[in-house]
Amino acid sequence: LLSEEGRSYPVCIFRPSIVISTAKDPIPGWIDNLYGPTGLVTGVQAGVVRSIYCDPDVIADMVPVDLAVNALVCCTRDAYNRIQQDPSTLPIYNYVSSKDNPITWYEFQSKAFDHGVKNPPSRCLWYCFSYMVASKTLHTFLAFMLHYLPGYLFDMMFWATGQPMRLIPIYRRLDRASDALEPFSTQNWTFDNQNVQDTWTRLSSEERDKFPFNIRDLDWDSYMIDYIRGTMIHHLQDSMEPDVRKKALKRYYRLYLCHLLLKGVIIFLIGLLFWSIFCLVLGS
Repeated sequence: LLSEEGRSYPVCIFRPSIVISTAKDPIPGWIDNLYGPTGLVTGVQAGVVRSIYCDPDVIADMVPVDLAVNALVCCTRDAYNRIQQDPSTLPIYNYVSSKDNPITWYEFQSKAFDHGVKNPPSRCLWYCFSYMVASKTLHTFLAFMLHYLPGYLFDMMFWATGQPMRLIPIYRRLDRASDALEPFSTQNWTFDNQNVQDTWTRLSSEERDKFPFNIRDLDWDSYMIDYIRGTMIHHLQDSMEPDVRKKALKRYYRLYLCHLLLKGVIIFLIGLLFWSIFCLVLGS
């Protein structure tokens, strides 16, 4: 529509990829929503998300919101200058990380888990673990076994004590977030970001310092530390006080032991079931 009707207007198209929490401004790790991967990461931190429908080898095309805003400001000025020279032009700016600083969903999950284990939430429901699966069928099975089945059991206990259901509404919201993310978590996309790169090269040193948006300068390891802290502070309402962190680590270790114990019990019961079937077959 814009290519046909908008060429007589001074407009441009700026398209960022998945927007996540800030890298630096106004504070590192700031975010005010649970859209995209942030909702799933927060769910994993809280111990409620255990299966994620995602191809781990696909590029996770994400950009911090503060860098995206800086890029928008600079690209708008660049578009204005280009339109002044050629009023019929319609500049398109794709601000993405996949071309210049790619990270796969597996790498993103691994970094989030590594930093999350060192700094766990103080009120997580269970030990944090998740399976990233590329099969829709397998994910549906795991979601039923690891999400909805225990979710209904817990919510029945809440209902029996006169409390509202808690887990099932959370899982339904997370399913909607996962569905929205599905096109970008199960297949790779190719974007041309040459206009963004050209805009960066035309900036002066002073402008680059004032409006940094070069995605190549982003260090994902250090960024993920602030990302995890941000989800804990702004979504899980957790505290970073040393005493709280110490208690959280102790509680998380106890949950880990319970997790291992539960896995051992399940493996034992499955083995017992197969042994009983084996004995019945031999007996017949």
